Amino acid sequence: MLSIKTQNLNSDKNYLLQILTEKFELLRELEISHDSSYTFSYLNPSPIKLRLVEDTNRDHRYTYSHYAQKRQPEKVFIYPETITLRANWELEVVFILPK
Repeated sequence: MLSIKTQNLNSDKNYLLQILTEKFELLRELEISHDSSYTFSYLNPSPIKLRLVEDTNRDHRYTYSHYAQKRQPEKVFIYPETITLRANWELEVVFILPK
């Protein structure tokens, strides 16, 4: 079981909390909007990475930049460490966004 606690989220914005493989393939995704603790169960034992996407246009996915429309890409925050999940272990991670 993996428990992720988020800090310093802007409550006016939506975010996508993503659990990824080491090759950045998406395993799980959750839409969040405020600081809290989120629990993920039934994850396979393996190394994972965490990513937080600031969903500014609220389309529930990452939006790339577009030069002709003068649109910037959505901000992405990646947890600095690789997390190793183990069978029958509980792990708590604190994901703090820079201010």
